[in-house]
Amino acid sequence: MVMFDLKLSEIDTVGYVRAAPPAAHPSLLDVTTAGRTYEFQLLAAHGWERHQSVRGPGAGHAHDVYHVVLYVDGRGVFGFEGGRRSAGPGVLSLTSPGQAHDYSTPAGRVCYHALTFALRSPRGALRWPLARLLTHYTGHRGELAPRHELAPPAFAALRNAMETLARELADAAEPDGFQIARHMVGIFDLLIGVARGAAPPGHRPTLTERAQQLLNARYHDETLTLRRLAGELHASPEHLCRVFHQQTGLSPMVYRNRLRMQAAQSLLRNSDLPCKTIADRLGYADLYAFSKAYRRIMGVPPTTERKRTEVVRRKSR
Repeated sequence: MVMFDLKLSEIDTVGYVRAAPPAAHPSLLDVTTAGRTYEFQLLAAHGWERHQSVRGPGAGHAHDVYHVVLYVDGRGVFGFEGGRRSAGPGVLSLTSPGQAHDYSTPAGRVCYHALTFALRSPRGALRWPLARLLTHYTGHRGELAPRHELAPPAFAALRNAMETLARELADAAEPDGFQIARHMVGIFDLLIGVARGAAPPGHRPTLTERAQQLLNARYHDETLTLRRLAGELHASPEHLCRVFHQQTGLSPMVYRNRLRMQAAQSLLRNSDLPCKTIADRLGYADLYAFSKAYRRIMGVPPTTERKRTEVVRRKSR
């Protein structure tokens, strides 16, 4: 759905995509901490937005949401915690809950892509700093500033990922929460790369990094065998396994299976999807194959995992 908002005088043209109601999106990205589950909600995705303001950034406002803002055109400034920071192509601005910000600009025009999301429970919102949230999702630590200047490869990758998500939201009559989660995981991987400084100018991903990127994006693809993965990476299966194991301690297929099980566990705990549907989404041939794999890796069958979650939910009411 594309909306044009003419009420905001500082906005020249808006290409704006709003996500479907959060309840429609059982997500792999829900966070459980201290006995409470916070539901991931993608509130809005801006495919592109142009701002022109006569007032410029003010004191700003703060709320319980996260913003990921990537400037793609124009020059200007944005406000953060009472100060001003320059904005232009390749500048990434990141805002965590509670941080005051203002993305209007006092001169010229700027164009940016943006994502707004939150994690909420009936008792309130999760207010972790974004760096901590990314560590939770990716397992990697990194330092995040409110403003980053991205190297061309990182800028191109993040821009493409954000545009793809906004385009799919605009095209879909009923956006698929599972697909949204997959896109968000890819975006979070790129952001943690920024936090870790993992993609300096001229950086060429290693064979293991390229394999992980493919597996992170396509772990649900049942046709992605070891031989096919190696072929797409222009390596032999033996060489890929050897290098991947040296750097991660796992084989590529074990790594893929762990991703599948993490996704399955999240869906079992945080959605009401039938086990058969979860098996289909994760690329298993049938429910029996899914149940067998889940029990082997997680120690209990999927039905037991769900029953445990239902017990916890009843006790928390």
